[in-house]
Amino acid sequence: MTPPLLLKKMASSWPRLRRKHFNINCCVNATRVWIEAIRVLMPHASAKPLAVHAVARNAEARALMNGEMEITQESWKAAGAHLIDVGDPNSPGNEWGGHVVIIFNGKLLVDPSAEQMIRPKLLVPHVVMTPVPRSFVSGRAPIFFALPRAGELVYEARPKDREFASFSGFQLHEGNIEAVRELVWEVRR
Repeated sequence: MTPPLLLKKMASSWPRLRRKHFNINCCVNATRVWIEAIRVLMPHASAKPLAVHAVARNAEARALMNGEMEITQESWKAAGAHLIDVGDPNSPGNEWGGHVVIIFNGKLLVDPSAEQMIRPKLLVPHVVMTPVPRSFVSGRAPIFFALPRAGELVYEARPKDREFASFSGFQLHEGNIEAVRELVWEVRR
């Protein structure tokens, strides 16, 4: 599925609006804002939140993780390996071990807060949009999104995890409503 033009327009406006309204680790707010903006702009579309575990890694990290080299602190550093793990449920110190994205019309993953994984050696888009099979949405299979320089972004769905829905960032509070208004205005102008 190719992202509709309105989603592409949302993605081009979002980085500036996200910086204005939220910090970089705002997946819960970003998802809520996008879902509401989609409801306004595309009332017949389906936009559902989905908890995921996401890992971005460069080519060097992929090589180490695929067993091409022994993983040690020294080999990791010497290889120039970079890995960002977002939403690992087993990470200590996380308020919630998760990351939340949108499933658009049951066929397209939209990650409006992917930019939190950007690093100098990890060129992640600000907003990721990629087709997904049903096996991903149901949590039976991960998806792989190619990044520049042979990097990759891996998403694993956690469809039973709905903890994010109780967070203040997922509620339609004044800050989220204002961000929705601005995003809709940007797309319509």
